[in-house]
Amino acid sequence: MTSHQLPIIDDITTIFVVGFPDDIQEREFQNIFMFSKGFEAATLKIPSINELEDGSIFNNGRKQIIGFAKFKSRQEAIEAKDFLNGRRIDTEKGCILKSEMAKKNLHTKR
Repeated sequence: MTSHQLPIIDDITTIFVVGFPDDIQEREFQNIFMFSKGFEAATLKIPSINELEDGSIFNNGRKQIIGFAKFKSRQEAIEAKDFLNGRRIDTEKGCILKSEMAKKNLHTKR
């Protein structure tokens, strides 16, 4: 696949997750997948206060923390996505996760 081609949907093995409390840490997000079959890597994108880029996702007027998790296979990613979608992660703050298949794979260091 050249850099100008879009990935084939069957090649996507990464999920996109939103709905986190403002104080979630990278390690907490990674630990969510500790026992998920085929889990390879996860990362959070925590927006800085002065970060203003097009296409940002907002929640109640603030930028949202977004997470990506990569799996060995598309099926394992779908299973994790389905398990997390609608799951309450913080009862005090009422945070409910929303998960979808990502548009491209998380790049990991080898």
